[in-house]
Amino acid sequence: MTHFGHDLSDLSGAFRVANTQLNSLEKRKIRPNRSAFGRMKESKKMCSTCDFVTVVEEFLQSLQARGLRDATVTTRRGGLLRFGEFLVSAGVTRVQDITADTLRGFGRWLTEGGRSENSVYSYLYSVRSFLGWLEDRGELFENPARRFPMPKKSLRLPRVPSKAKVRKLISAVDALSVCGIRDRAILEMLYGTGIRLEELCRLDVADVDLTACTLRVDGKGGRERVLPMGNACCEHLSNYLQQARPVLAATVPEECSALWLASRCGPRLSKQSVELALRRQSRKARLKPPITPHDLRRAMATHMLQNGANPLHIQFLLGHASLRHLGQYLRLSIDDIKAMHAKSKPGS
Repeated sequence: MTHFGHDLSDLSGAFRVANTQLNSLEKRKIRPNRSAFGRMKESKKMCSTCDFVTVVEEFLQSLQARGLRDATVTTRRGGLLRFGEFLVSAGVTRVQDITADTLRGFGRWLTEGGRSENSVYSYLYSVRSFLGWLEDRGELFENPARRFPMPKKSLRLPRVPSKAKVRKLISAVDALSVCGIRDRAILEMLYGTGIRLEELCRLDVADVDLTACTLRVDGKGGRERVLPMGNACCEHLSNYLQQARPVLAATVPEECSALWLASRCGPRLSKQSVELALRRQSRKARLKPPITPHDLRRAMATHMLQNGANPLHIQFLLGHASLRHLGQYLRLSIDDIKAMHAKSKPGS
């Protein structure tokens, strides 16, 4: 059992340095190759006061062991870094001294710092998860998060591109070049299957069955699913495998199993490269704001619902563990129905 009796007052500078480094990585969309907490533990200021940092690192490792995505672990890390900085500024020297008022103060501190409602919710959720984990380990006699009501998340509807905008984006791709053939196939797959960006980038050639027009996907939490591919997706993927991938594979020094190959900077296409390609195609199609990979995922779900698809089927395609995550798409469809009713109702 880890005890938190040490004074945390010397951590302020280390937390600020780690936060600055993490913010820089987040803005540049670069995943740190070493944990921010690992760098903090190397600081001379941490020599006798690293209990908090050590136990947070253990918490993050437990999340990884449970199969949570790297992006989720990074989010939890960021929230706890900021919480640690707040504890120092608030004069809280032990985790056992955290109260519901401390959590409320942390929320105000974030809001006054210009954080959005959803960011405040995310940081507080990270802290609540951490405190619950400590309680399960017997580190806390009483968990203050149990008496702390979480703030409500903003219910703003997400941005979803229309069918016309998606068609315009896809049509803008130069289907004659090697990279254009690849990018067209990627866009068709993102929109046609609703696959997540990181799932798309992890695909291998062996995951594709063009005969059955299916795709095997290794999803979040280790949940595997098989997705059907439509005719357009299958056709353009077949073109990529026959015409473009062999050309790209010739530039790779050794055989690579990755489905999507980069033209430079390593064999497997990265998430950043896909995002850059979509921004480039959005500019070419004169679409503002540019369409992102997740926009296409939302568009797929929303357009299928508008066309009468069963929400349970969409839940499976998206790889969600429950229907709760489909709420945003259902709200969008209901708004469409209301708009249609307002325009076409009798007496209007």
